[in-house]
Amino acid sequence: MTCLSDGRAHDVPDVEFTRASGHYQAICGHTVYAAPMVEPDGKPCQLCTEMWELNHEQQRVGRFGRLSG
Repeated sequence: MTCLSDGRAHDVPDVEFTRASGHYQAICGHTVYAAPMVEPDGKPCQLCTEMWELNHEQQRVGRFGRLSG
């Protein structure tokens, strides 16, 4: 979701959308004020990208550990 205040595309967990408040908490901790959804995404937030990759790597390793253990 692109933020009006910084123009970056942030990763926002689905549960945040249930709040329907117009601002949401991204996985990087940034408060995102939603830009119109008809506009193209802004430049990706580097911290969101790194956190998403780390989380998915941990999930992959966790599944492999359970299968091989």
